[in-house]
Amino acid sequence: AAARERLDALTDSTSVDAGSLADELAAVTALLHREVSLRRVLTDPAQSGEAKAELAQRLLGTQVSGTAVDVVAGMVRSRWSQSRDLV
Repeated sequence: AAARERLDALTDSTSVDAGSLADELAAVTALLHREVSLRRVLTDPAQSGEAKAELAQRLLGTQVSGTAVDVVAGMVRSRWSQSRDLV
């Protein structure tokens, strides 16, 4: 629910192109679906949310917009029952 609220707040901003953001998040989802080990690292409950967010920022920072990175970083800070729940 918190992730949805964050995404809604970002897309309500006039400076965010919702279509481009959707495309970027779809690309990140495809990456995480394909790279299971990366998905597991980003959902590892033994790692702090900040450590996982920093990793996501380092890996994605030059590949997608700052807004997309912020969304992904916010998502990986959360706890997930199973790693596949992230995608």
